[in-house]
Amino acid sequence: MGVNKKDYVEQHGGQFRGKKELLKHLDGQTISARQAIIAKCYECNGYYADGKADCKMPDCPLYPYMIYREGGMRKGRQHLTEDQRKAAGERLKRGREKKNEQTGIVQRKTRQKIGSKRSLSK
Repeated sequence: MGVNKKDYVEQHGGQFRGKKELLKHLDGQTISARQAIIAKCYECNGYYADGKADCKMPDCPLYPYMIYREGGMRKGRQHLTEDQRKAAGERLKRGREKKNEQTGIVQRKTRQKIGSKRSLSK
């Protein structure tokens, strides 16, 4: 009879980042995408990787999201030029207008007066 994965990790796995996340997953608990990445890196590196060094496995689909990889972690946001930002804003505006026409929603512009309420205390 073999030892199951959870027991093996608990007995032999190093106390590094990813152990807690992997055990939580093996218990059937829900973990976030970030925790799943950390757990997989821990598992892939033989339950002993502390995650503070680049594993140098660029073929891994999770490598761009590895926190300590050389060159830094891939960021989710793109850096747009001013022209790209304006074009994206126009596309969004046209899409909203088209959706509003289809649903019959009328946009109202409201203005908020700043400083219109004054303290009545003396």
